[in-house]
Amino acid sequence: MNTLTIPRRIALGLAALVLVGVLLGVVSLWRIAGINRHVVTISSNSLPSVVTLSRIIESNSAALTSVQSALLAAAAADDSGATAARAEFDRATADGAALCDEYLKFISDEEDGRIFSAARVARDTFLGAARQTLDLVAAGDDGSARLRELLVDQSDNVRYNAAVGLARRGDVAAWETLGEMLALPDIAAAPGDEEAQASRYKRVVIVVNALRGAGLLIDAGRVAPAESIVTAIAVLEKDPAQDVREAATALRLKIGRLTTRGGKTAETAAP
Repeated sequence: MNTLTIPRRIALGLAALVLVGVLLGVVSLWRIAGINRHVVTISSNSLPSVVTLSRIIESNSAALTSVQSALLAAAAADDSGATAARAEFDRATADGAALCDEYLKFISDEEDGRIFSAARVARDTFLGAARQTLDLVAAGDDGSARLRELLVDQSDNVRYNAAVGLARRGDVAAWETLGEMLALPDIAAAPGDEEAQASRYKRVVIVVNALRGAGLLIDAGRVAPAESIVTAIAVLEKDPAQDVREAATALRLKIGRLTTRGGKTAETAAP
């Protein structure tokens, strides 16, 4: 026989409801605490690391742009412009090095550390080569012999910078490497893929520098480039990058004006 009275049944029911509510509250608080830990982790590590990486990429881009500006200023005999560009290169390099040091505290695991270390070594190698080339360009004619030696360097960046430096001097030894630079293919970069986007930007800078270097050689010798160079320029007029297309079109028009006036080509010019 059930000895529970109605009031006791009601009290037990209410107690059960209260207990369920307390348990739900405890579980909710536990879940909220977990979410809070994840939020703190993201705000204190993930987001700052992404921001720092973006700033490192920006500093690398600034260094690339300053190298281009310094070479163009030197070609135009603009000493003040070359000096300002070199100062910007040094500033961007120093800022990037400081940001690389700052990123070390955001490394999440061993694989992250390995990838970042490899990227930093590649960055330092490129910037070192760029600095060496700027030093040679600033040295004037005394650096020409050394630049020719660098045309066979194992580093692509060293060869490319040396070729642009020689083109500024009107040295036809630069043509072969300039052709190599013009042949670099476009790099597909998906939205959000910062590494691929940085590589694509670097390729654009290299190709535009090669086109401008070719223009400097043409102006210096009044000699149209070899047919292989002309073909490469025609291909670049359809390049996905607008800067490349515009530079290629401008160079093609310059070559057209030269050949119309009876200028020689690289194949027929006297050595």
